[in-house]
Amino acid sequence: MRGLFQLLNPTRYPIWFRLVTATMLAVLLPAIIAFVLIENEVRDVDRDNLQAYLIDWGRERSQDLTRNLNGVRVEMTNFVENTTQRNYLLRLLDFNSSANEVISGLTGYIQNTLVNPGVFSEVRVMSTDGYVRLIEGLTFLDDIQVSAAVGDDLSQTEAHRTYTNVVLLQQDQSWVITQDSLGILQLELVQVVRNADGPIGYIVGRVNRRVVIESELVDDSSFIGTNSYLVTALGDVIAAPSYYEQAQQSVQVSPYRQVFSRRIDTQVYRIDGQEYLAYYALIPDTPFALVTETPLRVSFVYTLDRIYDRGVFVILGFLMVGALIGFLLTLTISPGIIAIQQSIDAIGEGRFDTPVEGTQRRDEIGLLAQSFVSVREQVRSLIEDQANQIAERVRDLHATQDIIRFAVTQRDPQLLMDNVVHLIVGLFPNIYHAQIFLIDDEHTYAVLRASTGEAGRELLSRGHRLLVGSVSVIGQVTAEKRIVVARDTVDSEIHRKNEFLPETRAELAIPLRLGERVIGALDVQSKFSDSFTQDQINILQTMADQIAIAIENSLLYQESIRRLEELAESNRKQTQRAWQDYIHYQRQRQIISQAGVSSIPLTEYETLRQTATRTGKPAIGELTHRDTVPFAVPIQLRGQTLGAVQWELPEADFTHDKVLLAQELVNRLAISLDNARLFQESQRAIERERLVNDIAAKLTGQTDIDQILEVAVREVGQALRAPEVIINLSLQKEDDENGK
Repeated sequence: MRGLFQLLNPTRYPIWFRLVTATMLAVLLPAIIAFVLIENEVRDVDRDNLQAYLIDWGRERSQDLTRNLNGVRVEMTNFVENTTQRNYLLRLLDFNSSANEVISGLTGYIQNTLVNPGVFSEVRVMSTDGYVRLIEGLTFLDDIQVSAAVGDDLSQTEAHRTYTNVVLLQQDQSWVITQDSLGILQLELVQVVRNADGPIGYIVGRVNRRVVIESELVDDSSFIGTNSYLVTALGDVIAAPSYYEQAQQSVQVSPYRQVFSRRIDTQVYRIDGQEYLAYYALIPDTPFALVTETPLRVSFVYTLDRIYDRGVFVILGFLMVGALIGFLLTLTISPGIIAIQQSIDAIGEGRFDTPVEGTQRRDEIGLLAQSFVSVREQVRSLIEDQANQIAERVRDLHATQDIIRFAVTQRDPQLLMDNVVHLIVGLFPNIYHAQIFLIDDEHTYAVLRASTGEAGRELLSRGHRLLVGSVSVIGQVTAEKRIVVARDTVDSEIHRKNEFLPETRAELAIPLRLGERVIGALDVQSKFSDSFTQDQINILQTMADQIAIAIENSLLYQESIRRLEELAESNRKQTQRAWQDYIHYQRQRQIISQAGVSSIPLTEYETLRQTATRTGKPAIGELTHRDTVPFAVPIQLRGQTLGAVQWELPEADFTHDKVLLAQELVNRLAISLDNARLFQESQRAIERERLVNDIAAKLTGQTDIDQILEVAVREVGQALRAPEVIINLSLQKEDDENGK
């Protein structure tokens, strides 16, 4: 008896044997009645589901189309209201300007903002009488595709008639449906352009059908196979090219006109003997209604008829078999599976020591439980290792981010290098010393520029340097332009021992590269042998590349600042010399111009001007007895103060904005003064050249020395307006040499 019970024990047999046995028992149980009862109910529910799905899908298409078309109107409004573009439009339409600036400005905006992003396929700027002033469209093979040319008369088009109606109705925009040269319906948006006096023209934007409309009508994702198209109250259709003919047939029988009176939202109709279910929705603020339709034969359970025809009884039998198999498997498999599942859930909560039941079973569940226990231990070990590696990598990445963030914002190269090496030591636990070497201008030595600790200060004070290419980590990395690692300094042939760093057991040097050029090296040292992992080396290499760029940028920044200061100082001195020469030429110590009546003494005026000239900032005086406020603003040009301009304003009108306005005016005055000075200098140079040429021409025609001297004295005296001119020819030097 005991042996019989063991034979009947299901845990002794494999799962497939139990499944086959259960299937043979369950296949005899019919379920025809259940299928017949539910078949009709399934079909009704399926049709309701199809209708609900079509409504949801149609609403989504309607919302997408509404959003797209509203976006088209917004883009057109933004174009007209954009300050720069509006100025161009006013100049083009109101002032009839065809300046290159106006045309290129409008063309660039239309192409970049309206056409290329796919909002419009063509944009026309029209005059009030229907003439094309500007037209832009899509570019195909370097050729702009447009339907008209500048100067064409389009006053008989629907767009112009729509513009007239919009103006009469005092509106700004309106849609219009037109046909292109191929007979294809096009949707265009008419936008009125106004100035203060009224309309001065209008803009016609032809909507990009493919991007704005057809992309929302094509259904590539639905397994039901729905299709959509737009229709007007007059029966005009816009649909994807692949569905246009079907849409035309649908319009012939579909009660689409009722949607414009808001009397229907779904409808069933026949096309060529086939029933269709359609959903209708108005597109707000447009002349369109959306029609989304699908054949009624399309079903969420469209295989139901085929299953019923080919073997309803067999399928129902297997369903019952499946139910029975599930019941039997629940009795034989569930306890072990549940135990394993509970252990898996415990792993998800971080508990790896939960006991696993069923490991003593002799069937597949027992083998699965044993394998699970083994795998769980491996996973625990792997997770712990991975967690440690991730923690180390996250720490290194955070350290790298902190160091790079500091490096790229630092402008002083020495401060940059000093802080970087200290950050490296502070953020990487296995690194106790870091330093940066830079190669000298002769590319002979790598000179220590930044180092950490007391040892670093001692090395810097001694001017520590290493020969490029020498037998050292730094010498090799700067010569070979590659990473050099001494994993154990005891056995390393390239590590060069340093008396100030006796604890170093591992050293890593990374070249500071800018393209193919090496400007130095980053050197880090550890107290532990084989301390640098490949991940850390990669991180430090990335950091070194960023440090090299930051050092180069800071050096370039310092050099550019120095050159800018030299240039500014040179410009200031040149400006100062030029104006000094100009004032000397005018034979005056200063040039003063005055307008209006002053209420304060001239000495106080002089004091304010001197204060503004000396400080280079506006100087504001005290309130005068006439309730006026005097203030002076320095005249500055290229960093040089040329003088000052003084105003006196009533106290009620004096504000800080007036001072700012005065500064702006004085800045422009300085430029105008310098331009006038340059012009006068050029005039004087021309006059001097003319006088010299005249005198030279008169002297060239003389051959007698006395006549030459006489002409020279006369002409020079007239040119210089001198009462007396003397020319003295002397051989004094030769007489002195002869003792006379």
